[in-house]
Amino acid sequence: ISTNALGNLLARQSVPPNGVITLIDANKRILARTHAEPGLVGRPAGPDLVDAAGRMEEGAWRARLQDGRSAYAALSRSALTGWTVAMAQPAEAIDRPIRQAFWMLAAVGLAVLAAAMAIGLSLGRTLIRSLAAVTVATQALARGHGVSSQPSALTELEELWSGLREAQAILERRLRERDEADRERQRALESERIAREASEKDQVRPAVTLSSIADAVLATDPSGRVT
Repeated sequence: ISTNALGNLLARQSVPPNGVITLIDANKRILARTHAEPGLVGRPAGPDLVDAAGRMEEGAWRARLQDGRSAYAALSRSALTGWTVAMAQPAEAIDRPIRQAFWMLAAVGLAVLAAAMAIGLSLGRTLIRSLAAVTVATQALARGHGVSSQPSALTELEELWSGLREAQAILERRLRERDEADRERQRALESERIAREASEKDQVRPAVTLSSIADAVLATDPSGRVT
C-alpha cells in the first residue's frame, strides 16, 4: 500500500477542522498524516506520540503538537500489524466551547440570582409595610378603635389580618356587653334612689301626725261641753 493511498484514506475520515490524524508503523515512523508537510512521511513521529505509543496500546493523553500547541490526543494500535493510528485535537478547540458554556451558565446563574434578590427585596419591603400596618392596627385595637385591614397576597399575613378582625369583633361585643351592664347598673341605682326617697317620705308622714296630736287636745266642762 502506498503512502499516498494511506494519506487519502486518512483524509476521507471525519476529522475535525483543526484535528490531525497520524498513522505510524511498528518502528514509530510516520506512514501517513493529514495536513502533512512535504517530507514528513517516513520520518520518526513526534516525541509525545512515540512515548505514548510505547506506554499503551490504546488510550488518551494530553499532548503537544509539533507547532507547540497543547492538544488532546488518543491512539489505538493494531495487534496484527503493529501500526498505530493517533488523532490529536488542539486543546483550545475543545476548551473554548466548554469555557463558553461555563460562562453562559455563570451568566444565567447570576441573572437568576439577581432576579431572586430582586424578588426577595420586593417581598421584604411588602412584608415590612404589612407588619407596620399590622402594628398600627394592633395599637388602634388596644385603644378600642376600629381595625382597617389590608389585603395581602401572603397567606400568613392574610391569616394575621383575619385574626385581628376576629379580635376586633370580640372586643366590640365585649364593649357592648359592658355598656349594657353599665346601663343596667345605672337603672338599678336609679330605682334604688327612687325607692329610698319614697320610703323616707312614708316615714315622715307618721311623725308629722304624731307631733300634731298635742295641737288637737280639746278642753270640756263638767257637763262635757267643749270650752
